[in-house]
Amino acid sequence: MSTPATDPRTLQRLRSALLNMTTAVAEATTEPAVARAIVDGLTHDVFGFDRVTLSVSEAGASEPVLAVSSNGGSTDGGSEQPAKMALPLRIGDSVVGELEVERPAGAIFDRGDVELLTACARQAGAGLARTRHLAGEQRRVKEQQALLDTLADLSSQLEIEQLLQAVLERAVTLLGVTGGELAVYNEGEQLLTIVASHNMGTGSVGTRMQPGEGAMGHVALSQEPLIIPNYQRWSGRSSQYTHDTVQAVIVAPLLIGDRLVGAIAAVHSDPSWQFGEADLRLLELFAPQAAIAIENARLFAAERRRSEEQKALLDTMTDLVSNLELEKVLHRVLERAVTLLGVTGGELAIFDGHHDDLEVVASMNIGTDSVGTRMSLGEGAMGRVAETHEPLIIPNYQEWEGRSDKYTQSTVQAVMAAPLLIGQRLVGAIASVHSDPTRRFGEEDLRLLELFAPQAAIAIENARLFAASQRYYKDLVLNNPVAIVNLDLDAKITACNPAFEELFGYTEAEVIGRNLDELVTTEDLLGEAATYTERSLSGVAARGSGQRVRKDGTLVDVEIFSIPVMIGDEPVGMMALYHDITELLEARQAAESANQA
Repeated sequence: MSTPATDPRTLQRLRSALLNMTTAVAEATTEPAVARAIVDGLTHDVFGFDRVTLSVSEAGASEPVLAVSSNGGSTDGGSEQPAKMALPLRIGDSVVGELEVERPAGAIFDRGDVELLTACARQAGAGLARTRHLAGEQRRVKEQQALLDTLADLSSQLEIEQLLQAVLERAVTLLGVTGGELAVYNEGEQLLTIVASHNMGTGSVGTRMQPGEGAMGHVALSQEPLIIPNYQRWSGRSSQYTHDTVQAVIVAPLLIGDRLVGAIAAVHSDPSWQFGEADLRLLELFAPQAAIAIENARLFAAERRRSEEQKALLDTMTDLVSNLELEKVLHRVLERAVTLLGVTGGELAIFDGHHDDLEVVASMNIGTDSVGTRMSLGEGAMGRVAETHEPLIIPNYQEWEGRSDKYTQSTVQAVMAAPLLIGQRLVGAIASVHSDPTRRFGEEDLRLLELFAPQAAIAIENARLFAASQRYYKDLVLNNPVAIVNLDLDAKITACNPAFEELFGYTEAEVIGRNLDELVTTEDLLGEAATYTERSLSGVAARGSGQRVRKDGTLVDVEIFSIPVMIGDEPVGMMALYHDITELLEARQAAESANQA
């Protein structure tokens, strides 16, 4: 030093300068502040240094990331170089920078200078370590808060599409990158499907990848995160990513335990960008929470979908059960199936036990009119399921070896068919089809069709039984010699048979909607007739005999039966039967007269 260290005044100034420097280093909260405190402190004239420089480098970096220097130094322009002394800055065992001081050419550095600079280098190293630790803690606090905010946001979001996009955008924001992608894993198909994309320079949503394909496919297979410094030069790059905006890539699997949910990738378009351990740590903190949020949303969506399916099925069954006209039921069954499955069309066939084959009875948007087509068991998709009693998914019907030659002009591509069974008894078969060759039927579609098919089979069978009973009833009523008339709960006529028309002289058109008792009685007979009607409409059958009046005003002797029509325990109307007993009474009177004679 230029001034003897034994001078009391110099010692006082030296202690004061060191105390100020130490205080400034202790108060510094950033690396530049630590460096400035050391440089400014050593620039004090008591130390006799013309120039002080402190530089800090990252591990493996060729250039310092921080360099702070005093403004002093030789300015005489001479050829002699100033005297320099440099000491390394250490944090633990790692050299993180250098402290360098200068004096004029020819000056020397004594033992006191070495001790001073060594102490200052140690203090600088300690200050840098402290500020780095503080910066790391602050960064972790910010990351944790960002993660908490992210997870709070994600936890409140259960709409799966919005959630997937929110997960990706949060990851991009947390990592400070230019873009990213998110893919979910389908265990049934064993494929990844990109469901969200952000600022990737291309529309990749919907892209499907095999495990092992590309960066996300790679981590899906290995279940380990991956950093790719330059994606364009990476040997595992997917052929589906020909655009060159992606440079640095960091990818992590989305796991719940050992179960794969999907994969997430963050990318940067700057070729000089380098992902490091801090980025990887942050992504690995984020990924499990994102996986749970996605799984919760998927479960919620699945439950809501099942609830909607159940309601749709209930509405469908209510619709079908309330309709007993066979032709209408057949078309409604097919229309409901097409709507439930979200497909372009379909077919419905019923089983003909007499000919042991299927007949197509309803067709919708399949590119050809197939109604009336008959197929043997085993023929085509519906013939196959009718024969095996098992559902069937056909990805491409035009290339399927079992395709029926009756469908050569069809636009049908993907097909899903199911048998219509009641127990093990075959009622028919139903097929749902899609004209888009990219449409793939999956387990969820099959599950929904298998929920629908048994109910549809019951509805069809009920309608067939009702149609058969109606035919039997009509044959029985129309050909019956007894006059029969149907009434509703208001005692108004809804139908009558030819025998009623013949007995009373009215046509059916004349009596529909009229009160029966007022139609076929006189004022004197109305009370007695009304008693029969009231009893039967309350659910009790009645029988008797009496007189009724014809259209021409003549009286006819009849035997009367009134029968309630019930559904369950509820009366819905009644039937009145009138048997002309005029000849019987005449014969009885003749017999009585003969007996008296």
